[in-house]
Amino acid sequence: MTTDPTTTDPANPDTATAGTDRDDAAETAEPAAETPAEGTSTDDPAAALRREAARYRTAARDAATERDGLAERLVTAQRREVERLAGGVRGLADAADLWKGGTELVDLLDEAGDVDPARVTEAVKVTVTAHPHWSARSRVSDIHQGPRYAEPVGPSMADVIGNVRRER
Repeated sequence: MTTDPTTTDPANPDTATAGTDRDDAAETAEPAAETPAEGTSTDDPAAALRREAARYRTAARDAATERDGLAERLVTAQRREVERLAGGVRGLADAADLWKGGTELVDLLDEAGDVDPARVTEAVKVTVTAHPHWSARSRVSDIHQGPRYAEPVGPSMADVIGNVRRER
């Protein structure tokens, strides 16, 4: 654009505008029109370097977002695996109580970053010791049906009646 603060509208030469918003909008839109298509050469090597750096920044942000999403998925999968292993160990009524007891996922991983079953078992034992009310109730099941009677301690009524008849 020109540096003249007053411009003339090409459609109506009688009107002159002095520094209006249309001039500002035209100035900001004008460099976008002058930007060459990607892959074409330009006279300004700094502009090409800025575009290249912008592409790298965008790619780095996208990679970081993807990395964070994958890390979150890995942590979720590891927590599920720990809960599955903790559920198989006799001790906790609810395997998710392991996290309530203050156990951290990092403490249950081995040097390679995999879930260590021995560490999970130990963590369950520690949690049950610290919070015995979280322990699983032992179930005693009776496969027989119907009421159960205790064995008679003394003589039965039949024995008493039989003894009385024999004495007569």
